[in-house]
Amino acid sequence: MHDITTQVLGTEAVPSKDGSSIRHVVNLVGGQAADGIQFPAEGYVTFDAGLGGKAQGFNNQAVDARVEIKLVPKASGSGHWTNYVLHDIAPVGMLPPLPMPAAGGTNATAIPTPAVAQPVAQTPVAVEPVVHPLLTGQAERDAQELRRSVMHATLEFSGRVFQGSGEAQTAEAVAVALAKSFTTFISTGSFDSPRVADVTPATPEEIAAQVPGVEVGAAGLPWNAEQAEPVAS
Repeated sequence: MHDITTQVLGTEAVPSKDGSSIRHVVNLVGGQAADGIQFPAEGYVTFDAGLGGKAQGFNNQAVDARVEIKLVPKASGSGHWTNYVLHDIAPVGMLPPLPMPAAGGTNATAIPTPAVAQPVAQTPVAVEPVVHPLLTGQAERDAQELRRSVMHATLEFSGRVFQGSGEAQTAEAVAVALAKSFTTFISTGSFDSPRVADVTPATPEEIAAQVPGVEVGAAGLPWNAEQAEPVAS
């Protein structure tokens, strides 16, 4: 559809052959649309009786007309019919604006844009640190004492293990000493090896082991356990 400024030369009502409808033909002198399309002087048709009567009131007057040219293929397939259509008419400058065409060539109506909610600034809330009740009062003092005891034991253990170690001592020897010292420390609470209770020797081998240079039995003679003295074989 296009709007043109033109003049009404006259109108007529033409009934259909079967009398079921009346087409109103509005003869215009033609005109040029804003986009440069030229519309010829023709009889522009409407089937709206109200629009036909409205156009009749503008005979011999300058008007703005909303018109369209439609090409309708013939049923025989040879060529087409050219229809000149009148959509609206009004005094010059009084036609309502055309709706903007949407994608696909159809006329569109304006759609209101929804308002976008603006973010609301929030004031940060200070969070107080939460102190567990078990870490206050006597419980806190007990925890501090435990930490001091663990630190003291760790320092003592480390000093005793590495005391006297030198460059000649290999990593393997240090690891063995560390394992033994740690085992002793865990089991006894001290780095000193537990003393073995004195045991009175009960066999000749044990007695001989207590005397340097003494061996059990005589050379070449077996030991007679019943007589407790060497016998000749």
